[in-house]
Amino acid sequence: MQESIEEFVRSETKRENLDNVKTTAEIIAKKLAVKRNTASHYLNNFVKDGFMIKVNARPVLFLDKQLLEDRYQVPLKDEYSTLKELEEQRSGSAVFDEIIGARTSLSSAVRQLKSAANYPGVGLPVILTGHTGTGKSFLAQKYFDYCVDIGAVEKSGQFVKLNCAEYADNPEILSSILFGYKKGSFTGAATDEKGLFDEADGGVLFLDEVHRLDSKGQEKLFSYLDEQEISPLGENHRSHKVNVRFICATTENLENSFLKTFLRRIPIQIRVPSLFERTRDERKKLAVTFYLQEANKVSSKISVGSNVFDFLLSKSYSSNVGQLKNVITISVANSLARGKAAGYVKINLSDLPNRILEISNREEVRVVKTDSDALIIDPELKLGDFFKDDDLIYDSNVVKFFRDLVEHQNSVSSQGEFIEYSISRVQDLSNQLMYDKQQENEGLPFSFLKEIFSLEISNLQDLYGIKIEGNAAAVLAHYFFAVQSVKIDDLLSDYNDSLYKILDMVQDTNKSLVTIFNSVVSIASQKLNLNVGLQDKIFIWLYLRNINFIGSLYPIKCIVMAHGFSTASSIADAVNQMLGEKVIEAFDMPVDIELSQIAKQLTDYIDTHQVETGLLLLVDMGSLEDIFKYVYNNVEFPIGIINNVSTPMALNVGDMIRKHKTFQEIVKKGKKQSNIQSKVVYPKEAKKKLLITCCLTGIGTANRIKHLLEESIPQSDDLIISSYEYGQIKDEQQLWFLKRTYEIVGIVGTKDPSLKEVPFVPLEGLIAGKNIGKLGKMLRAVVSDPDVQKTNENILRNFSIERVLNSLTILDVQTVMYMVDNFFHEYERSTGTFLTNQEKMALYVHIGCLIERLIRNDPIKVSNLNQKKNVENSKKFKAIQISLEEIEDKYSVKIPRTEISYIYDIIESKFK
Repeated sequence: MQESIEEFVRSETKRENLDNVKTTAEIIAKKLAVKRNTASHYLNNFVKDGFMIKVNARPVLFLDKQLLEDRYQVPLKDEYSTLKELEEQRSGSAVFDEIIGARTSLSSAVRQLKSAANYPGVGLPVILTGHTGTGKSFLAQKYFDYCVDIGAVEKSGQFVKLNCAEYADNPEILSSILFGYKKGSFTGAATDEKGLFDEADGGVLFLDEVHRLDSKGQEKLFSYLDEQEISPLGENHRSHKVNVRFICATTENLENSFLKTFLRRIPIQIRVPSLFERTRDERKKLAVTFYLQEANKVSSKISVGSNVFDFLLSKSYSSNVGQLKNVITISVANSLARGKAAGYVKINLSDLPNRILEISNREEVRVVKTDSDALIIDPELKLGDFFKDDDLIYDSNVVKFFRDLVEHQNSVSSQGEFIEYSISRVQDLSNQLMYDKQQENEGLPFSFLKEIFSLEISNLQDLYGIKIEGNAAAVLAHYFFAVQSVKIDDLLSDYNDSLYKILDMVQDTNKSLVTIFNSVVSIASQKLNLNVGLQDKIFIWLYLRNINFIGSLYPIKCIVMAHGFSTASSIADAVNQMLGEKVIEAFDMPVDIELSQIAKQLTDYIDTHQVETGLLLLVDMGSLEDIFKYVYNNVEFPIGIINNVSTPMALNVGDMIRKHKTFQEIVKKGKKQSNIQSKVVYPKEAKKKLLITCCLTGIGTANRIKHLLEESIPQSDDLIISSYEYGQIKDEQQLWFLKRTYEIVGIVGTKDPSLKEVPFVPLEGLIAGKNIGKLGKMLRAVVSDPDVQKTNENILRNFSIERVLNSLTILDVQTVMYMVDNFFHEYERSTGTFLTNQEKMALYVHIGCLIERLIRNDPIKVSNLNQKKNVENSKKFKAIQISLEEIEDKYSVKIPRTEISYIYDIIESKFK
């Protein structure tokens, strides 16, 4: 046991970023399946023996002492109060930590500067880019200080700086200043003189405004950049080595101002963000820093009103940090001109320069406040006295999100209510992540994360034939980009027990959803090497449940199974290409493969896909028909087998699947093709109950009703909820097939298909709060009495009209309801009749879906108008037509007579 604990701590300590280390007694106990007090006993003994370091944070961490001493090159104590205190022992760490924004907007710059400094030899050449006043020279100086602290540059080394702009008009003089010159090399060269490279030997040379070097000047740097050698002016064919770390800066675009051959030799290219791109927290820290400097200069306290800060921080500055500093200096000078008040310098709005007080837009007007909350800048104080180190981290939207979930976990009445609340909050967080300004951090760049997630999610959709709605790649990239800069494990460590409970609550048993969840975790952990923690899994689950994840584009799965190197793939690829989407899967099999191996592959597929509505196997020879024997006991759904597969036959099957033909219909038509045998193997008994959702106007609406019911009804292994088109349910063969496979407990939909002995609950009835008891009776065979009560509560909440419309349409629900209300008023006014509540509920749903169908250019094309005499000429039909005109104008659509016919039927109560 001791060895296992030591090895685990050692492996974790090897992480570059100790913020990601998870070596608490609790975690180690869970990992190694021992009691927590046993793990704690061993860990504390290791600390006493000098093998480990104890960090008394929350929670307490244990780290391998020898590894850290080797890394930090300094002896370490046995215990530290915080991780930050420990990390400060590392040579050079404090140099960059004191920079404002080092862990936020400048974190990427700091990381790259550290990389350049720690590279062997003279490090890596660096070029800093950014607008005037962003702090490029400041960062160059800090780079030098860091090099000294880590021992890469001796303390006697020099930081040599040159502004190339001063000699831009005379490149020969510039060259002589940089490289030195020999006596007689040009007129006036009376002695040998060394250049700045020689002066900086053993130190750092910083060239500012380096774009002022012309192409020849850039080329003269090549021998140094390639071999660390220079040649003084006039020294022909001779050069000498220099030990110089090179860093330069420019305000110009790299591609337009430098030779490609020059840029190729500068591997570290760092963009320094403008002041406006930095966080408000950073901008305020900069302002306070400059006021502290002024307070020291004038040897007096300075009072700065919150309205002054608001104005300072809301403005953009063309010269960035430098201009902000100048504005603050002017404000102090103006206040001093008025004289001190009560022993300190008071900064009013009127002390700011006039150009700062110009309001260029309404947004700036909002931030003007009173000066009642003045900040007193005391020269005796330091910046840390005004700000907590972790202010920005603790205010993270991600951390707030998880703390909010924990807080609400114990305040909601049911699991369903908590999940609904959590899903709404994850939508809020997703929007915040998408629209908040991105800040650089020390982790992977956002663009890289988004590219990888986009590629991998696209692959998942192709692989499993599923559709993930929403901008999933961007949201996941934003999330993992954000949590890289937040010590989220530490910040949420006190909530671990609650988070484990939340994870149990939000997990879904839908096979396809489980597969996609596992795939997303794999992308993050294996392909991106990100540490996917407990809270990250909660976010992924909630996000996937929130985006109307469609487990399958088509309910019936179809696999081509053929012997040969790529026979099945060739058929499936050709069919999918002709159909324009992935409908059919392929299993290629060697000629000598065992049937049991094929069955194993098929079983794995069944385990990760939703196949309850049926699985079709298109096989190339009769022997494969016996596959079902190997998987028969593991499935509770029908397997259809069609023999002698060919591309035309597979295309015909794929087309029927795409048209949502029934399972029975597809197999039956397969028999009609010449020389083709087919059969259906049913489960031994119908073990599962089936609740059907259907809609007269299409499978899309039925699918969405299904998702609402799945959110409302507690999970049950004995219950399947499936969606069908209205016409499919009315089909006798399909109904026979369903009854052969399942026990149908009921139907929820927009029109009663009037099936014998199958109860029906209208959607508008659930919305109106009616028929809930009837639905409960349907479920009593598979759901316990307490769960039936929970279902009733969930239905009342989930089937509000706003919630239903939100699920059924992408349109703004409030606008849709407003337009439908206007339709009611106009129709009732013109006809002198009044609509019932049930009719209104049905019309809210129907017209909401109608508008979206027309916007998508997918109207209902078939109606029963031909069977109705004089309907189009009736007063009510014309009244409906006129009352819909406002909707047509609002959404720029034309509502066809077929759609009006269905609205007429609702009003005539044909849907009840």
